[in-house]
Amino acid sequence: MKFSAQPSQSRRLSSWRSVIKAYQSCDQQFETLLSECGLTTAQFDALSAIEALGGNAKLSEVAARLLVTKGNVTGLIQRLQAHQLVDIQACELDRRVTFCRLTREGRRRLAKAQRAAALFVEYQLAPFSDEECAVVEDVMRRMLRQLESMDPRALAKSKNQVPGEKT
Repeated sequence: MKFSAQPSQSRRLSSWRSVIKAYQSCDQQFETLLSECGLTTAQFDALSAIEALGGNAKLSEVAARLLVTKGNVTGLIQRLQAHQLVDIQACELDRRVTFCRLTREGRRRLAKAQRAAALFVEYQLAPFSDEECAVVEDVMRRMLRQLESMDPRALAKSKNQVPGEKT
């Protein structure tokens, strides 16, 4: 789907606000869904990462998958251990390396949350056709690429001129 005319500044702002509102609502509702499963979003993400890494993962691997530092994930994994959702074990060959694995309760809770999450996504996107979902996915990927190419510090220092805008 190609559009020829550039949207106006008010249309861009309205579109941006719609994306932000949709994200915030989705995030809040997803957090509520996971809380009904006894998890936070961070806990769900960590348990999912451990499962995806084969069920017995180095903390550094979990951190890399979550795009955080090992220090950030250590406290989260310790809290999951306190809730008996993971076991933590130091590597016998290298004490600097720590492994974590899902417990039976961790696997059960994760499976429950994954089923609820799949239903959440299905219900959220039910009104949309495959074609509409493909358009949204394409637009969001393009938006992400644009965001990743931006330098907000440079924009803040610029003379407030939008690229492509006539002076």
